[in-house]
Amino acid sequence: MARRSRRKPSKSAKKIKKRFDAAWSAKENWRGLYEQCYEYALPQRNLYDGSWKSGTSGKQKSGKVFDSTAVHGVNRFANRLQSGLFPPDKHWMALQPGTDIPPEADSDVRMGCQELTDRFFTLIRQTNFDLALGEFLMDLAVGTGIMLIQPGTALKPINFRAIPQFQVALEEGPGGVVENVYRKIRTPVENIKREWPDAKLSETLERLLEDKPQEPVELQESTVVNVRDGGFDYYICYKGDGDESDMLVYRYLKTSPWVVSRYMKALWSTCATAALIITSATRATAMNPTCWCIAI
Repeated sequence: MARRSRRKPSKSAKKIKKRFDAAWSAKENWRGLYEQCYEYALPQRNLYDGSWKSGTSGKQKSGKVFDSTAVHGVNRFANRLQSGLFPPDKHWMALQPGTDIPPEADSDVRMGCQELTDRFFTLIRQTNFDLALGEFLMDLAVGTGIMLIQPGTALKPINFRAIPQFQVALEEGPGGVVENVYRKIRTPVENIKREWPDAKLSETLERLLEDKPQEPVELQESTVVNVRDGGFDYYICYKGDGDESDMLVYRYLKTSPWVVSRYMKALWSTCATAALIITSATRATAMNPTCWCIAI
């Protein structure tokens, strides 16, 4: 989990909005390809169909699925990865002493590592990790799996959230590593202070909270590396009318709360390709959707 400390924002809301928009503009080049993949293989997780923009839910999304091969293929892809790498109710990793541990201390260190491993899995069993990981791996079949890890409650100490890649744009740092994450959020205005207790609402949001507390508003979440010390600047901004943007939350994080996994990085892009995208080159159609499943 990311640890935070108090600092003043290193960038203005206007500068953060500019970077946010630039990352999303680059991602738009991939929109058509991603939309086609979700349309045929993950229709119920498809937000590219306009349901996000219109704010409507419960729509029938499988109108173009005339064969279930692709849908079953994605589920099998996710299930096999999860059962092979992160099997529920099993210890799928173990901490071990490193090579720098002197031989005479190896036994004690090994016992300590085993105790920490047991504590780790005791903690994981109290969370929603297994459920969120399944959704994460299904998105990975399209190219990119994205997980947000947040502090939880006394009963669920860590909250794992698989974020649909539709909501996220990425930026890379040196070495092609994903560093900056920009997410679109839609939430009722009354939930802002509950999710971010340190949020400072603008006058517009204060009026909405008073008159229409369940009115959904769109927020822009930006997690940007701080190049001076290697930490991360975390921003929540509210985009009102026009080009203005109000900064509601700023936090300095020592580590990033994001886990981003790309199946196969695309050249000259932060986006990723995967089994579904590779096979889409054969131009699957509604009458021939089975060619989506060659690599799954």
